[in-house]
Amino acid sequence: MRLRGIILAVMGIILGLVVGMSWAQEAEQAQVQLPTKVVRLHQVKAGENLHLISAYYYGDARQWKKIWNFNKKEIRNPNIIRVGQIIKVEVEPGWKPKFDLDQYLGQSQQKGAGTTEVKKPTVIREKEEVRPSITPRPKEEAGAPTTESPPEETPPEETSAPKEI
Repeated sequence: MRLRGIILAVMGIILGLVVGMSWAQEAEQAQVQLPTKVVRLHQVKAGENLHLISAYYYGDARQWKKIWNFNKKEIRNPNIIRVGQIIKVEVEPGWKPKFDLDQYLGQSQQKGAGTTEVKKPTVIREKEEVRPSITPRPKEEAGAPTTESPPEETPPEETSAPKEI
């Protein structure tokens, strides 16, 4: 009787370990199946382009092609996006912006909205007299003989028949 009790106790422990191990494996699988990317919807505002949007979401303006490839059905030309258009952007779970996009756009619009004064360029030098390093020859009068003689013409060499010796 005592032997049976020991065998049942050992079997219970083994069964408990097997059930516990299978439960741990299921818990691990549940953690692995978390989504690797989250899709966010972005509504385009005045002054935005794909470079600015990619800098906002990815921290790198050169990754604008990721957004364009993900939205090719909605964006035919990456240089033209419309105000109010909804764009899908893939980001990491728990993504937080590095800067406030609305504040950035407001600052850039305020800079362009002010009155613009045209500044005169700063003069570094006044007019400078340029003197030629070579003095020009005096113009020759029409019909007057020149001091130089025309180049002599040399007769062309004869190449007809070879000379016999």
